[in-house]
Amino acid sequence: MKVEWSKVTWYSKIIAVILFVATFFLGFWLGVMKTEKVYVEVPRLVYHNPEIRNIDWKKYFDERFSSSTLAIDCGEDQHNFTIDKTEYGDLNNDGEEDAIVKYYGCWSGTGGGQSEVFTLSLGGPIKLPVINGTHEEEKKLFEGARGHAYYRINKDGKLQLDFPIYNDDDPNCCPTGGMKSIGYEWDKLEQQFEVTHTSVLPKEGL
Repeated sequence: MKVEWSKVTWYSKIIAVILFVATFFLGFWLGVMKTEKVYVEVPRLVYHNPEIRNIDWKKYFDERFSSSTLAIDCGEDQHNFTIDKTEYGDLNNDGEEDAIVKYYGCWSGTGGGQSEVFTLSLGGPIKLPVINGTHEEEKKLFEGARGHAYYRINKDGKLQLDFPIYNDDDPNCCPTGGMKSIGYEWDKLEQQFEVTHTSVLPKEGL
């Protein structure tokens, strides 16, 4: 059979299509085999929110509890709050700062003050929920606690709760069980902080 090289036939078209497709897949395969995956870590930007930093927290707590039983328990004109410390950081991973507010009231006594975690919405500060598991899990988690439990932002920028552990015979002034820390992560689906880990630093290590 005489081959007519300059003439386009139906089988030459098929061969051309096969060669084109084969070349494409060969190039793709070689590219996948020889290309290394490079992961670039993009730093998460946190917006320093002047609105949450400018909140008068003493006024906020006074208004929040002004009509509560605390006003009666503390006596007239004695339910004011002392703001001890405020920390700011993006704890719920939304790119804006949240606040941890540590405060004292007349009812604090030997148990120390309290601390709460807030984010900012259009209506003002909102307390963020912290979940410590079931009732039994929470009871076990806080075994030996008698107060002085405060939230803070740890070195990784996460929420952490620290409190001293009391043994049975310890007086309120002098816990001997060390310091316990509970780490939390924000659950975006459940919209709450959940426990991720715990650790205890012995008293000798404090």
